[in-house]
Amino acid sequence: MAHRLVASYIEQAIEDTADRFCGQHGLSPASARVLDWRVALRYMAQQLHRVASRINLRQQHFLVSRLQMDLEAIAPPLAAEVAFKRARLLDGMETAASS
Repeated sequence: MAHRLVASYIEQAIEDTADRFCGQHGLSPASARVLDWRVALRYMAQQLHRVASRINLRQQHFLVSRLQMDLEAIAPPLAAEVAFKRARLLDGMETAASS
């Protein structure tokens, strides 16, 4: 049940973030690049949650957990992919504005 609640919360947070970002920048939430960015956000959240949900803070200290190293290994490339796709959205917007 807890995993479903977290997944629901994450999904809603991604939707709210995407809607706010699109509204601020005048982008269509249904455009291919926005959808690609949202998929990257979801994938990052799923992968981080997959690892983080296995950490039992009552039984193991997070700072010495092997899972912390797993998070440190997967988070940067996933975050870079999300940032790249977000930058591509803004670049596309600037290109369209200058045309």
